[in-house]
Amino acid sequence: MSVFQKILVFVLLLSFVLPLSSADYYWIGGSGNWSDLSHWATSSGGNVTHQQIPTSEDDVFFDANSFTADGQVVEINGNLAFCRKLDFSGTTNNPVFRTAGNNTLNIFGSVLMIPNLVVEINGSIQLSGDLMDNTLDFQKAAVAGNFFVEGDGSWTLTNDVSIQGKFFLNRGSLHLDNFTLTTGLFHSHSTAPRELYWEQGTIIVERGSDIVGDINNPSNEYSIELYSENWNSISGNGTLILNHPESKILIQSKEIRPSDPGGTVIFDDINVTSDIGLFEIINWFDQTEVEIRDLRLNHNSYILTEAKIRDVYLSPGYRYLLHEDSDFEINNLFANGRCETPITLKSASVGQTTRVSFQEEVNIKYVELGDIHVVSGVGNVLNGTDRGNNVGWNIMERETSDYYWIGNEGVWSNPLNWSLSSGGPPAGCIPTSSDNVFFDENSFSLENQSITINIPDAACRSMDWSDVTNNPSLEGDGTRNLSISGSLYFSSNMSNKFEGRVSFVGGEQALEVFSDGNSFNSDVFFENPNGQWTILDDIEVTAALRMVNGHLIFDNVKIDVYEFDSNVVTERIIEFKSSVLNITQFGSTVARARVQMENLTLMSDDLIINTFGVFCDFKIYGEKPVRMKEFNSYSNTSNLETYLFGDGNILTFDNVFFERSG
Repeated sequence: MSVFQKILVFVLLLSFVLPLSSADYYWIGGSGNWSDLSHWATSSGGNVTHQQIPTSEDDVFFDANSFTADGQVVEINGNLAFCRKLDFSGTTNNPVFRTAGNNTLNIFGSVLMIPNLVVEINGSIQLSGDLMDNTLDFQKAAVAGNFFVEGDGSWTLTNDVSIQGKFFLNRGSLHLDNFTLTTGLFHSHSTAPRELYWEQGTIIVERGSDIVGDINNPSNEYSIELYSENWNSISGNGTLILNHPESKILIQSKEIRPSDPGGTVIFDDINVTSDIGLFEIINWFDQTEVEIRDLRLNHNSYILTEAKIRDVYLSPGYRYLLHEDSDFEINNLFANGRCETPITLKSASVGQTTRVSFQEEVNIKYVELGDIHVVSGVGNVLNGTDRGNNVGWNIMERETSDYYWIGNEGVWSNPLNWSLSSGGPPAGCIPTSSDNVFFDENSFSLENQSITINIPDAACRSMDWSDVTNNPSLEGDGTRNLSISGSLYFSSNMSNKFEGRVSFVGGEQALEVFSDGNSFNSDVFFENPNGQWTILDDIEVTAALRMVNGHLIFDNVKIDVYEFDSNVVTERIIEFKSSVLNITQFGSTVARARVQMENLTLMSDDLIINTFGVFCDFKIYGEKPVRMKEFNSYSNTSNLETYLFGDGNILTFDNVFFERSG
């Protein structure tokens, strides 16, 4: 090989090994496609063009020599396009910058757009590279696709930007400055180092969560999803605004459960704006420390994480649950309910304590409290209601009263429909969990009128329809909850059309449930460790009957359910006295029973179990022997399974019958 040939080979090798040098690209020639080399000059207005389209090393400029008439269009026409800096600062003639819907524009530096530029980003934006101190001025542009921050560099907003898809912060640093990032969803599914500087900025998340299964279902999608490992939130004076009624925040350490905690996630102000729906913060496995400056909640909310919060603001008429067996540090709590719209504040699990430390003296009013222990500080409640297991509060309780429905058809929240005497004048308030409610001959003057539960958490002590006339109905949709602290007496002279959850939460003995031919149309919960309920007659639940806490007695009755569930480890007693449990598949999903024997006293020697429908599943868990009278399968298929461990821990029946498969 000659010396010349060796030099040529060496030069060719260098062309593959050494990175290409950066260059400045200037757009010329008016309208055109990004991939057209005739539009990329080496100088402003020049006639020498580049030999390749811009790369991640190249700065791209649009200036006074780029466009010859108004409304000319630059179209990114391929699937991918690259540049380092994207600069429109010198542009004239009101051009249009457009990307196709299937395009992703990869930017490795800053973005500078101007007011007279028409921006039509129909695809996605990706920020890449490791350059620091980049700026982003999208001139309030709307990005129709997704927006990715994937580089190790840093970017600072210098104007608002709106993303209709999802915003992903997967690497690097984002500074909000004092501008607004609006996005459909905000996700950060990475364990790479990431930093979010709140400063004076605002993040607005517009879309709600799409939940299709349990928390670990990979198809679930949350308004905000964060992996907390290597996440760093730098607090400022920023705001997170959640507009959708079903906004949810999911925080987890990383995709697979680790053995070590995931660090700290800091939010500045969180403002949940909708006045309907359910907001949740979920800290999966409780492995992340959560800090929030101010938390403003305008509708039902579940805070399923321990947290340090400066100030908490709760709105009248809604239900707020705090993570059970958890500690909250709160500077101040602002919860001022009203007589007609009290606030419910309690542990997420009845009977399990939530501990709260206050830094200031807290004064709230018209609040129903349950299972909240004040471990430091002072909590005062004016006109409050004690739902039980509250410690450290000074509760000046509302007077316990009997409320009578008056005025014919109406909604639960209307104080004009409640009186302190049968057929009497309006009381001006609505019942709380310490008040008994009655529906009688003076409640409805016409046939088939209704009372509709229209608030998130209707509550009473005992509910009695025994003396009602004119065949009224109790109604309300599936988003509502009815909490009963005492007994329930329906009547054959009324119809239960209520589609929400019914929770029996009383902490007394000798409580009763009397259906009198009425069905329950959604889940029924029994959930107070000190409560004892006797089912007086046949009961039908077209959803799930869930025994969570306490003592439940079925006294020679028939129990018709879609699901019977007591798969918990809390202390429980269930007595089946000569009763029949029918598990029936009413819909498309499997009908089933789940019974956990740990901490359960089960009296079932006289229990007969029947299954009906296409498919039914019956499972028993724990380390105790179980005896029942009969198991009869009339389903197309029934599974009878035990997970009983230890010597002698067996399931015993007098008779087992399968009409078909099993």
